[in-house]
Amino acid sequence: MLYIALSLVVLLLGLLSVFEWHKSRKLSAAALQRLHKRVSEHLSLHEYEAAARLVEKLRRKAPSDPTTQLLYIQQLRKSKRLDEALAVIEEALNADHTSLLVLREKGKILLTQGSNLEALSVLRKCRAVLHSEEDRLYLARAYYRCGEVESAWNAICDLVSGSENGKLLALAGDCCFSRESYEEALRFYSRASSFEQNNTQLLFRTGHCLRRLGHYREAEECFLAILQRDSRNISATLSLGACLEAQGLYTKALLVYQHGQAWELSDPRVLRQAGICAIHTERFEFGELYLKQAMELGGATPQLMGFLGYALERQAKWEEAQSVYLELTRRYPRHPAGYRGIAWLYGVGLSSAISADLARHMAQKSIEISSDKVSWEMLSAVEARSGNFTQAHHIQECLSQQEADEQTAMRHKRAMRELRAGRPLDETFVSHTLVA
Repeated sequence: MLYIALSLVVLLLGLLSVFEWHKSRKLSAAALQRLHKRVSEHLSLHEYEAAARLVEKLRRKAPSDPTTQLLYIQQLRKSKRLDEALAVIEEALNADHTSLLVLREKGKILLTQGSNLEALSVLRKCRAVLHSEEDRLYLARAYYRCGEVESAWNAICDLVSGSENGKLLALAGDCCFSRESYEEALRFYSRASSFEQNNTQLLFRTGHCLRRLGHYREAEECFLAILQRDSRNISATLSLGACLEAQGLYTKALLVYQHGQAWELSDPRVLRQAGICAIHTERFEFGELYLKQAMELGGATPQLMGFLGYALERQAKWEEAQSVYLELTRRYPRHPAGYRGIAWLYGVGLSSAISADLARHMAQKSIEISSDKVSWEMLSAVEARSGNFTQAHHIQECLSQQEADEQTAMRHKRAMRELRAGRPLDETFVSHTLVA
């Protein structure tokens, strides 16, 4: 009897423990809702470790609950564990591919990873559940990054008036900047800076907005502030230099490029601008040196090569200049500078290595690309050098009649007198700076 009694006690205790275990595993609807709310609060306050602990509890006690799964994905996303989050998302979508809330999280992660087109495609599909300011900000960012500026603006325009979200206001500023509404962009950037303290990117955008508005001194202050934080910031160095160049302060700009910490990085963009400033200040040897270094580092542009050719011309290095202009035509066949350079060297009699046919072809090619006064002046010089004085005179006469600047019109008239006398044109009749 004693054995039977003990067996019954053990059985009852076992049943009681099983009951308590099941009780501990199940959550009431109210308790589940309270835990969901607490996780959401932790996530909104960026308390990701606390959120993670509660999410683990939810996953143990309510593993099949859709909200628990969604919160788990959000906790992973906001903790920057993006690959893990995507794996959970794919699992969830395999179970229910129509879940817009899960798709929303996928779109946000794809955007964070830089897959902008894919992110926009996903976010468009779940537009019906994009209600919060954060959701709409992600959608607007996707539109903006894909070049759909108006759609980006439309996604947030009704939020901006009362928003205290610095990132949303900054994006509104970017939309206005893209539309060249610089005053409006500046107002948004100013508001955004109230909520985004020490945001270098926002300060950079503000500086560019001020520069576009011609407020160069204020723009300089923005870029100087960035350089005080990071003296090797190439973008801020170039932007500060651009402000000075816009004011014609090429010597100061050159000093910014040469003496800034960014100079040590040998960035081709900094070398290019230093070279251009050196040429503007008639330091042609330095201009040649810096521009050649920039080219060697892969920083060739039509502007760089045009200025390099000009620097070589000013040092009477005619054959080298010719080589640069020919290379320019090969690399950038739809840019007129190379064709104009060859035509000018022949037209003013500085190169004996260029044939009349090649020079005429180059001048005509320049006109095909850009039928402006510069191109026609090059053709006039080429025609005169090859003995076609009547044709050259006719071009100069047309240019003179169309010219509003009195000094330039007088130069054309002096050129016409030379042509009537049967003499070709030299540098005094064909503006040297027109080529570069």
